[in-house]
Amino acid sequence: SATCADLQQVQDDVDALEATDVVQDGTDALESDLQQLQDSVSDLADSATGDLETQADALKSSVDGLSTIVDDASDQPITSTISQVTEQLQTIGSDLTTLLDTAKDNLANCDTDSSGGS
Repeated sequence: SATCADLQQVQDDVDALEATDVVQDGTDALESDLQQLQDSVSDLADSATGDLETQADALKSSVDGLSTIVDDASDQPITSTISQVTEQLQTIGSDLTTLLDTAKDNLANCDTDSSGGS
């Protein structure tokens, strides 16, 4: 289904984002991955229905929160930014996990390949 494909894309984008080394590469490195994730989460929120839609919206809101942190990064000490980014990524990760669990129950034959990131 479209929702399943969107969900897979979101998962790939979150994995890419989590793989970004903010300490090494700075918040600029996050921006393109984050933009990609915002697009894919929007697609998912549009295609999802019911509980999935509610959770996709929650994830979207967490992703937007991360975007705000990244946008404000230039005004903040990098250490503060890094801890905020790390915290927000954990929120996104847990939102995604909830979403994937719901998807298993609601979407037939939608098996997303998780790279098993915590």
